[in-house]
Amino acid sequence: EVDSRTLNRKALESLVKSGALDGLGLPRAALYRTLDAVVSSAQKESRDLAAGQASLFDGADHPAETAPAIAAAEEWGSRERLAFEKETLGFYISGHPLSEHQQTLAALQGPTTRSLTPEMSGRTQSLGGLVTALKKRKTRRGDWMATFTLEDLEGGVEVMVFPELYKVSQARLVDESAVVVRGKAELEDGRFRLVAEEISPLAGAAERHASRLILEVSADGFGEERAREVHRLLMDNPGDCMVLIRVVQPGGYRLTVRPQIPLRIGPNPGLTQALERVLGKGSVSYR
Repeated sequence: EVDSRTLNRKALESLVKSGALDGLGLPRAALYRTLDAVVSSAQKESRDLAAGQASLFDGADHPAETAPAIAAAEEWGSRERLAFEKETLGFYISGHPLSEHQQTLAALQGPTTRSLTPEMSGRTQSLGGLVTALKKRKTRRGDWMATFTLEDLEGGVEVMVFPELYKVSQARLVDESAVVVRGKAELEDGRFRLVAEEISPLAGAAERHASRLILEVSADGFGEERAREVHRLLMDNPGDCMVLIRVVQPGGYRLTVRPQIPLRIGPNPGLTQALERVLGKGSVSYR
């Protein structure tokens, strides 16, 4: 038994949000919805004990009090669950918000925060990650600028955003937003920082930077109907990006070929999603 004055609602809320009570086998959202009833019940029991009241059934084989029912609630989504973990613990434990963007990060073909090397100093690099530890301040001239840590799956790097870029990018500069930063890498006292030249959303970055679209299909074929649907989607999105076909024989070979009739398309997230609905998740990649 724990004194309700010590384990108050705020403490219980933090335990639920951080996942510390997952061992109870109940959804975090359901536990969270029940907190008010749990705290109210505990406070009532404390008051009754302080007043010297006892249950009519004390000493009998009967429960003294019925525990509050667990409120039914739809479980938190991955993003909400991770945000609560970061809020209460300062770090993620059940995953990472960037996990869903791994394919996009790979398509950038740039360094990670950990793979920056001294040879890259003074050169423009593109890195993807989350905006964290965002700080805004005014320059001597009274213009706003910002600094933040760009956090990827391997670490973090400081980013400086000077006033001219800040004016056009401030809507994207929100803690936990996923972005691509293009900027000059500077190495000072053994630590890197990026002087930002461009900041864009991470969503859709693979498509924006692509010169080739690669569609992965089984060597056994995928049927005439699906082939027509894929062709229609490609033709409805004309552009300058070359289309290649990667034919895969499970446990055998992988062969990348160019269609007999060259296709060039304008990649976009909507097209990617539509193609993956037809061909399967992970069947579309960009280079």
